[in-house]
Amino acid sequence: MNRIVAWRVASIVVLLGLWEATSRLLSSLFFPPPSEVMQRFVAEYVTGDAVTVHVIPGLLRFGAGFVVAVLAGVGLGVVFGLRPVVRDVFSPILEFGRAVPPPLVLGVFLIAFGTGSLPKIALIGFGAVWPVLFNTIEGVAAVGEDRRDIGRVFAIPKWRRLQKMILPGAGPYIFAGLRISLSIALIMMVLTEFIGATNGLGFQLVRAWRSFAYLDMWAALTMVAIIGLTVNAGLVAVEKRVLAWHHVQNA
Repeated sequence: MNRIVAWRVASIVVLLGLWEATSRLLSSLFFPPPSEVMQRFVAEYVTGDAVTVHVIPGLLRFGAGFVVAVLAGVGLGVVFGLRPVVRDVFSPILEFGRAVPPPLVLGVFLIAFGTGSLPKIALIGFGAVWPVLFNTIEGVAAVGEDRRDIGRVFAIPKWRRLQKMILPGAGPYIFAGLRISLSIALIMMVLTEFIGATNGLGFQLVRAWRSFAYLDMWAALTMVAIIGLTVNAGLVAVEKRVLAWHHVQNA
């Protein structure tokens, strides 16, 4: 394990070293050296006020949209997974919604809900709900009717069956969907801040791009990457804890 960590760190160091050398050799305005990017990152997001002005508001919208996607995706996924007839009735609507690229409906959400935080949260939720929804449907269906029949035979209440049999059995599928949805939610967080926003990392990126402040743009991209790595690591930790039985079973 220590050797793997060492190789990972070494690969990052080599990549940054090549980037630094190439940037200084080419003297490109568009690809500044990572050392200069880090200096601007520290000035903006460590000693500056960009975290409170831009990062935290964006993270709050991201969190709200992701929670909406999880609640709606898991809730509807359980219903559709347990009721194939209902799923077949709504299948055209579900497939249509999944096929629509979320960035294309940004204008519709802005017209319908205005330019505040609500349309951004709604669009994040809309973009992130589909992987959770369809993975939950597959997971619930994979539990199988036989296992559900056992619960009925032993007169286990429906809520207990859902809590102890269906959701744990569908857990690996649900978390697979959550991993995908988390990435989509982060992308949508940034995209929704491109238009009609007064704060956020997307707003920072657009402002930097329009003013040719490429150091600011790369610093904002670095912040997005750090957020993505952090939230993904947090979800992986939760998954390992919740699905410990699954990982032991497949070890």
